[in-house]
Amino acid sequence: MRPYAIIINGLEDGRFLEANKAFLNSQGGSREELLGMRFRDLVLHTEDEVKVTFDALVKKGFVRNIEATIRKNDGTPAHVIFSSVLLELQEQKQILSMAVDVTEKKQAEKALKESEMRFRSLFKMAPLPLAEVSRDGKIVEVNEPFIQIMGYGMDEIAMLSHLWEFAFPDRAYRDRAESAWQTALDLALETGSAIKSNEYQVHCKDGMVRTMLIGASLIGESLLVSFVDITERKRAEDERQKLQEQLLQSQKLEAVGILAGGVAHDFNNMLGAIIGYAELTRDRMDFADPMRRNLEKILDVARRSANLTRQLLAFARKETVAPIIFDLNESVEAMLKMLRRLIGENIDLAWLPGAGPCTVYMDPSQLDQILANLCVNARDAIADVGRITIRTDRVSFDETSRELNADCLPGDFILLAVSDNGSGMDPEILDHIFEPFFTTKATGQGTGLGLATIYGVVKQNEGFIHVDSEPGRGTTFNIYLPRHAVDTVVQKDETGDSLPCGRGETILMVEDDPAVQEMGQMILQRLGYIVLSAAMPGEAIRIAEENRYAIQLLITDVVMPEMNGRELADRLLAIRPKMKHIFMSGYTADVIVHRGVLDEGINFIQKPFTIKELAVKIRAVLDHA
Repeated sequence: MRPYAIIINGLEDGRFLEANKAFLNSQGGSREELLGMRFRDLVLHTEDEVKVTFDALVKKGFVRNIEATIRKNDGTPAHVIFSSVLLELQEQKQILSMAVDVTEKKQAEKALKESEMRFRSLFKMAPLPLAEVSRDGKIVEVNEPFIQIMGYGMDEIAMLSHLWEFAFPDRAYRDRAESAWQTALDLALETGSAIKSNEYQVHCKDGMVRTMLIGASLIGESLLVSFVDITERKRAEDERQKLQEQLLQSQKLEAVGILAGGVAHDFNNMLGAIIGYAELTRDRMDFADPMRRNLEKILDVARRSANLTRQLLAFARKETVAPIIFDLNESVEAMLKMLRRLIGENIDLAWLPGAGPCTVYMDPSQLDQILANLCVNARDAIADVGRITIRTDRVSFDETSRELNADCLPGDFILLAVSDNGSGMDPEILDHIFEPFFTTKATGQGTGLGLATIYGVVKQNEGFIHVDSEPGRGTTFNIYLPRHAVDTVVQKDETGDSLPCGRGETILMVEDDPAVQEMGQMILQRLGYIVLSAAMPGEAIRIAEENRYAIQLLITDVVMPEMNGRELADRLLAIRPKMKHIFMSGYTADVIVHRGVLDEGINFIQKPFTIKELAVKIRAVLDHA
């Protein structure tokens, strides 16, 4: 029996992608020669004749028993009958064709019969679960992968409706699935197109629920239904998404994070009102007034409360993240008091700052995150009394340093080292400490994400980390962050006691908290601005639409009823395109940040703020070209 010639062509350009030995032998050429050709290079037909066949293939998804005359490699013609079907492999449409030489009539008749058998063989040998279904819903045949994966045989599913009952035992889900299937089938019958694959949760006979893409193609009077199992892919995607979300929200003190995120907005509003009214009252008092000292005490306590809230929010990863250049020594020293409270009185915290400025470029809250978690881990590794040491230094590495540490990068770095004299870790644990969800703590005492997040933060800031530890001899985390030149440190604003005042500009302020709204209006008027005040976004929109005068600046809270501050700003900018805007909030909202970092072009002031901070921010935004 003469073997069948099988070829695969691309649908778009007709270029040969593959051919079996039988086809190459019949043509008398090599595979390399063939792959450089297109199907039209071989056929001895007019363009119109080729187009008719091609259009039929595209419309129906298959053509059968098409007679054609082709030119062999030696130039002689040969008459063949071929059948083709459209396939979608790796999201690319291709044409699978089988051809037989039908120069003689008997050979042609034999080829037709063998062609049907070969298509049936391809159906049975396909690696994907397939079912042939008549248009009235009868299941004609299923292949072996269908039986192996789905578990149902022909004796159980005579009709497609029977399969749906097994696959979708939940009646409501089955009704939705059957409705979607029937809609797609009706469209396919009307247009001659394939039934688009949809995702379904399929109950197999072994009890496993698999996520499958179920689609079909019209083949003559039957449907070729395919079942693509994507369970593992979906599980991997879900796990990856879950891991990403957990990593982004991890490395916070669990109880502190919940508390800070829940109360920060209202608490910071209250602190803002306290600071604002106290400053307004103080500034109207004579310097010799004995009550002025009491107000200064109130302001001092309020500011320390605001700093505490911001530190808590940093641990909860809910504070606005914006990288700046700062001196690591100054920032570590500012955290020492809180770190000592965190680790307890039974542990001595030693601070050994390096000589000279230790300037780095990162978000200060990320430093808080690193130190808090490393100190908590060190505290947990100490059984009773012990010592934790924080040390900084300026170091440099060259290319040869990679021999000591594969992650080491050449250049100038600032070392931040956290050491303890606790229980230490053995090499097996050290190999896994940066893996997400790996933890040696008891269930409920740790997420296993702390060190993984520290590793990510260090890498994000183009640094590297090295750990030294031995059982019974403690642990040292050496973190290396790129060093920046001293003269590039961001200097604090030094404007003395003077306040940048307004020049008669009109400001629209939107704040849903009555106390903060009233206080803000008083501050802005004192600074020399014309103030339009709104408690709700809808009211602000009406003011912008009705007011005859220009509004130079919008100051809006981020979290409000009706709509958030970002949405309000977009609505108002459509009305007043030249208006500038400042967002204010007690905690980070996703509408103005991406992964905790302020979106480009966003002007933001963190609640609570002082009169001077607000005055400086307003003037900077208004004066910016």
